[in-house]
Amino acid sequence: MPPEVSVGYMQSADTDQLHQLREGQLWKVEHGFIFIVELGRRLVHYKMLRRPGVRTAVTQMIRIEALLNYLCQSEAQLVATELLAVSSVARPIAAAA
Repeated sequence: MPPEVSVGYMQSADTDQLHQLREGQLWKVEHGFIFIVELGRRLVHYKMLRRPGVRTAVTQMIRIEALLNYLCQSEAQLVATELLAVSSVARPIAAAA
C-alpha cells in the first residue's frame, strides 16, 4: 500500500478517537471510575477513582490509544461530562508578603 493511504487513514482514525474523549468526562469501569483530567496530542492525564465525587487521587498519564482500548475492553460507560475540568479551575493567588 502507498504510505499516503495508510497515513491518511491513521490520521482520520486518530481524529475520530480524539473526539470520543473530552476533558472532564467520568467513565464507569468494573472496579471504579476514570476521570479525564487533560488531553494532549498523544497522552491523557486521568485519575482512577473509587467513588465519582472524590477528586483526591494521583493523576496518571497513558497513551490515548491504550486508554481507548482499555475503555472498550472493560465496556466502560460514560457517566458524566463536567463543564470545567480539574486543570482549568481557577485557583486563588496567595498575596505576596
